[in-house]
Parts: sequence; structure tokens; C-alpha cells
Amino acid sequence: MSKIPSDTQWADLVYRIKEKANSSDLPTKVSDLTNDSGYQTASDVSSAISSAVSSVMTYKGTVATVADLPASGNKVGDVYNVTATGGNYAWDGTSWDELGSTVDLSNYYTKSQTDTALAAKADASTTYTKTEVDTALGAKANSADVYTKAQTDSAISTATADANKIEYVTCTLSSATTTGFNATTDKTATDVKALVAAGKKVSYRCTITTTAGSLLAGTYDFTVLYTGANTSTDIVTGYAVSIPYGGSGLTNYIFTHSGSTVNVMAIQSPTKVSDLTNDSGFQTASDVSTAIAGKADSSSLATVATSGSYNDLSNKPTIPAAQIQSDWAQTTTTAKDYIKNKPALATVATSGSYNDLSNKPTIPDTFSNSEWNALWA
Repeated sequence: MSKIPSDTQWADLVYRIKEKANSSDLPTKVSDLTNDSGYQTASDVSSAISSAVSSVMTYKGTVATVADLPASGNKVGDVYNVTATGGNYAWDGTSWDELGSTVDLSNYYTKSQTDTALAAKADASTTYTKTEVDTALGAKANSADVYTKAQTDSAISTATADANKIEYVTCTLSSATTTGFNATTDKTATDVKALVAAGKKVSYRCTITTTAGSLLAGTYDFTVLYTGANTSTDIVTGYAVSIPYGGSGLTNYIFTHSGSTVNVMAIQSPTKVSDLTNDSGFQTASDVSTAIAGKADSSSLATVATSGSYNDLSNKPTIPAAQIQSDWAQTTTTAKDYIKNKPALATVATSGSYNDLSNKPTIPDTFSNSEWNALWA
């Protein structure tokens, strides 16, 4: 036989049992709990997905023009097709946004058309552009304007002397001078006169084999620009141009041909200012320095020298105040217009009245016409 608990034990057991929850009060499913963490049910998730998907794009139908799109009752994602433009328009919450329209490809080549067109073209790496060809041709002479080699050879072989052919007078150096040289010629001055008279062009060709004076070795062709034939003597004078003289450049010459001897003298151009006559009175640096030396240094000048202002003068005189017109009637002795040492004038001096005179004479009464009868009555 088991031991029976005491009253105290029974009381404690009853108390402990009362502290326990009934099994019928315990939650047995999620819906019995408070959803304080915001967990979603399958229905909530499905509804959210459906709402999100439906708000992205929902095709609503077709209208004829953009003006026919509904202005109200729309939700974000509603899409209409517009027949006039071939485009789709979606409602963005405030207006219809064009998603795209039909693209006209009639002005575009297809791949096949492009391949066909390219196949008919030359490779750019092996051909010239029009600009390159034009540039190259521009630097070439027209074939109609030039002689071929055969034509040139034929012309040379059949050429005959004419009035335009240059006749050369060969010169052999005799001696060099400071500005030119003397030489013997293979034609006399008389021969040259005859050539000039016949209308020929004459050139004196002198070959200098070694440097002589101011002449460098080389061949000098003196093309005669003017020739004067002296009829009384066997002399030809002229003016010529030659290259080179002294190594480079174009030099002018005066020559005299007498008999079989020619004298050539270079016309020297001035190389420095002192070679020229100073007919314009230009000043040298020395002249300028001398002239400047006689002038005062600007730093030692008084300010008034450059300003010209009276205010910049020193030791200026004291100038009295501006003059004013005197007032005879002024009685204030300190006033500017007061007149000092005025004479004391009588009242009559300013009034001009007889009554203001003093020591006036006694004037008898006025006479009247006498009556004869009254006098002798």
C-alpha cells in the first residue's frame, strides 16, 4: 500500500498544477500566434506577385491614334497599340510613354545588297582616291603640250640656226682684277658688231679653271642685255648679267670688247651704309649719342617740365584775392568794398537839390507887370 501524501504535500501539488496551462489553451497552428514579424502567407505572396507582374505590362488593346488613348482610369503598366504610328504606348502614372514604333527599313541595304555592292568596288589599299588622282595629274603636263623623246631628237637633228639662236663668244682668262677680269676672245669686236646687226643674241662664255682674284673656278656666261657698237673704232660696250660671281647670286657687269680683248668689271652693290651718300641726313649712333649728351636727363627735370602745370611750380608768388567793385555807400570799414578816405560831401552832392544848399542868396519877390495908370494915380 502506497504512502498517502500529507495535507501539506497535497496543497503544494494542487498549487503546482494550477500554475500549469491547460493543453487546450496551447497553440497548435501558426494562425494561433501573433504575426509580429510580418511573415507572409501563401495567399499574401501570390497576391503580391500577381500585383507586381500585372503592374509591369498589361496589354489593354488597340486604338486608332495617339489622341484616342484614354486620359483616365489607367494604371501603371497599361499598354495600348496605336495603329497610326505602329507603336506601343504604356501609362507611366501621369502620361503615355511611347515604347517603340514601326521602323521604315526601305532606305537601308540588306546584308545581301551590301555584299553585292561591296563586291563591285575596288580594294582601297590597292587603288587611288579621286583626290589623290587629281593631285597627281595636276602635277603632270598635258601630253599635247610636250614633245616625246622621238620628237625632241628629231627637232634637234634638223635644227638650223635662226635669229633666236645664241652666238657665244669664247673668252680665255688673261688676268684677274679686283672687280673682274681681262680675257682674250675667239671673235673680234667687229665680228660681234656684225652678229648684233644681224639680230643675233650674243653671250660671252668665259671658263675660269682656277680661282683667280675674286673669281671662283667655273664657267661664266655673260648674257648681253644691251650692246653699243662704236662706229668709229673697233669697240663693243655693253651691260651683262652673269652667274656665278664670287660663288653665288646674280651679278651685273659692264664690259668693253676691243679687238680680241674683253674687260669685264662687276658693278659692285653697296654692302654697308657708309658706302652710300647720306643725302637724307641720317644720324649715326655717335651723332645720336652726342646730341643726347647735351640734353638734360629726364630724371633730373622738375615735375613741371613734363606736366606743364602751374600747380607743380615751386616758390609760387602770392596772388591777392580777386578784385571787387568798391561801394561808395559801404559804411562798414572792414568790408572789402569799403572806400577809405572818402571826402565829406555835403548833402547836395548826392541829392542835387537847391534846397540842400547852405548860404543860399536872398532872392527878391517876383515882379509883376506894372499898370501905368496905377503908378500915376
